[in-house]
Amino acid sequence: MPPHSADEPATPPAWAFYGSLAADGPPPPGSHTAVRVSFELAGAAEGGEASLALWAGGAFTANLDGEHLADGPHRCDPDAFDGAVAADPARLRGLAAGPHVLTLRVQHAGVPTRLAAEEPAAFFVRLAGLALAGAPRVRLLRLPGYAAELRRLNPQLGWIDWADARENPRGWERSGFDDDGWDTPTPMAADAPRPVPAGLGSIPRGRVEPVLLAEGFAADRFGYAADDPPARFHLRDLDPAPADRGGRWWRFDLGRVRLFFPRVRPAGGADAAGVEVQLAYSETLPGGRVLPWIPYSLGLSCNLDRFVLDGSGEAVGPLAPRGGRYVEVHALGPAGALEGLTLRIDERGFFGEPAGSFACDRPALGRVWSAGVETLHACAEDALTDNPTRERGAWVGDLALSNKVAAVAHHDLRLVRRGLVQAAAGADASGLVAGLGPGPQLHVPSFALHWLRAAWLFFDQTGDRALLRELAPAARATLAAFEPVGGAGLRRAEGWPFFDWAAPIDEEANRLALNVLLLQATRDAAAWHLALADRGHARRLAAEAGALSAAVRGEAARRGGWAATGYHAVGLALAAGEVDPAEADACLDAVESAWRSAFPWSAEADAPRLGDPGEPVAGAVTPFFADLVLPELIRRGRTAFVHEAVERCWGWMLGGGRTTLTEVFSDRWSHAHVWSAGPVAWLSRTVLGLTPRHALTGPDGVGAWSWSLQPGALRQAAGRLPLAGHPGEAIDVAWTRQDDRIEGELTLPRPLWIHRPATVTLGGGLAAEGRTRLPAGATRFVQRLVDRC
Repeated sequence: MPPHSADEPATPPAWAFYGSLAADGPPPPGSHTAVRVSFELAGAAEGGEASLALWAGGAFTANLDGEHLADGPHRCDPDAFDGAVAADPARLRGLAAGPHVLTLRVQHAGVPTRLAAEEPAAFFVRLAGLALAGAPRVRLLRLPGYAAELRRLNPQLGWIDWADARENPRGWERSGFDDDGWDTPTPMAADAPRPVPAGLGSIPRGRVEPVLLAEGFAADRFGYAADDPPARFHLRDLDPAPADRGGRWWRFDLGRVRLFFPRVRPAGGADAAGVEVQLAYSETLPGGRVLPWIPYSLGLSCNLDRFVLDGSGEAVGPLAPRGGRYVEVHALGPAGALEGLTLRIDERGFFGEPAGSFACDRPALGRVWSAGVETLHACAEDALTDNPTRERGAWVGDLALSNKVAAVAHHDLRLVRRGLVQAAAGADASGLVAGLGPGPQLHVPSFALHWLRAAWLFFDQTGDRALLRELAPAARATLAAFEPVGGAGLRRAEGWPFFDWAAPIDEEANRLALNVLLLQATRDAAAWHLALADRGHARRLAAEAGALSAAVRGEAARRGGWAATGYHAVGLALAAGEVDPAEADACLDAVESAWRSAFPWSAEADAPRLGDPGEPVAGAVTPFFADLVLPELIRRGRTAFVHEAVERCWGWMLGGGRTTLTEVFSDRWSHAHVWSAGPVAWLSRTVLGLTPRHALTGPDGVGAWSWSLQPGALRQAAGRLPLAGHPGEAIDVAWTRQDDRIEGELTLPRPLWIHRPATVTLGGGLAAEGRTRLPAGATRFVQRLVDRC
């Protein structure tokens, strides 16, 4: 049988090239290499078969016929090698017959970063579904205008761009450029593993309009250009006497902390040749200036780039994206050489506009919700990261919280799923999944437990049973990595004993709290295996949970009861249901007292507050650990307290003009940290009142949600809750308080099962605890208020 019928043309064969960037020896770290792939189409590209995959061993940007196409690579597990970027197929459909050129500019890192372990000096291109008229021609050139190994942004990230555009070939990214003198790359060995697409597509770029804050004249007063670039930038005189003026400066605000590509287009034409342009970035403006250093970098930092213009009028900017909120541009050269410039900002971010929304009669809560979503956006690129400026690290602690925030703001949760899979792939020899990866990995026992709980929650939010099956071995291995210690039944695991910045970085001090977290994770794992109909493992895990429960209760009793065990242990014990009713009020009061006594709730000068990450402060509280504790206070009827905590403490974060959430309750740490965004999920789930529960899917296969409306002192609220994996579909909720009850309306995009308490009446029916199958469309509801609300 032929592979296709006579009237059904065959799909053109794919063409791929995997080549070395080492044309004349390994490229030095930080160097830039230009790659040109010239190809000709025998006919116009049509239909949906055309595809283009790209990868390089370092940051790259790709153009097609001179227009931006994609950036990469995606961080990936070295064994899976799934870091290739699949270009948008729409860019390939409709390509005309005739010659075309694909270009890549690659900056070889040559050192480990938070994004990747040290990678091979190579690049990969795969064209498929195109009627190629012969084999494409591939050429490369190490760009001479870029300095190598000058300065890194910081020890977690790659190299700054330090370039003289006059030394680079002009117009090399265009079709008609003559590359006859360029090198022919050497193909990689046939048995070398080929990169494969990551399944994320090309991470979008979104235009941001910068706001000009100030401008003026400048004069150097320190050193040669490369002596100490950030010091030279900072020490520059921005208000010199007229006779001393040697350049100009502009300062811009991008509205919030972002990961972005800045591009400066100079005015002045050929007269601007030789003008030096520096771009510096920061999250804050200490003293009104952009300071080109990154706080808490664990080493030297240099958050700036430098270019010498060639007089062509072409825009200049760094190859890899930069992080910050503020951009300051300095242009140094003869008076009149540079008449002005324009700054273009393209944000790199996975998410677009949120599909979810939240509003209530206390505007401060709505502001925190919106800032939390914007913080998520700042920390979402090819992975969910901790911060776009300091590290861009894919930490599991941040992933676990992003899981909850993304689910109330967006339909597409692929970044969460990918992060869970990559953490499992990075397990150590004991079976403990990675707490940081997939580049250089760190293993953190507490983060491994957050990973397990996040994976179970991901299933409950999405119904992705295939993920449970895929990760079940990693879940069991992670729990098995916790070995008994002593004779009390408590357990421990090897790795960094981090629990919370406000807790002692000490395994012994954190052991009880860690074991309560282990108990919660073990219970989740038992439910996980029950959902897979693996009753044997489910029974064994339930038995382990029972033994752990006895152990932690025994240890708490030995210490004088849960209320005496400290904020971290008692908060987790409440969430785990390990606190007896007789102790509950004392434990809840202890948690409230911890928050009321600490900064920023307390304005007292001696209120505990964090300063240096290496120096835990007894009694301090953090937004990260709050996500493990404060939702339980809502469930136990202390909603008004939690809302006040959000207004006071997260509201403090938005003081001083800040528009994203800080890492901790301090303005010295990072100013966009997604693990601080927990209130986004708490407010959406408990004020709008619905939580997806795919573990409770109805007998007809229709998805289930649980009723969880806790209004506190709010009088009205409205918002949207997106359905994960169903673009365009969301539940609309609106309600108002009427004396002793709440009256409102749900609008469902599809039929759903609602699990509700007896206090809730749906659609005018009888109030009875249980589940109700609601049809698509609007349904009225009434909730009687009781003391717990």
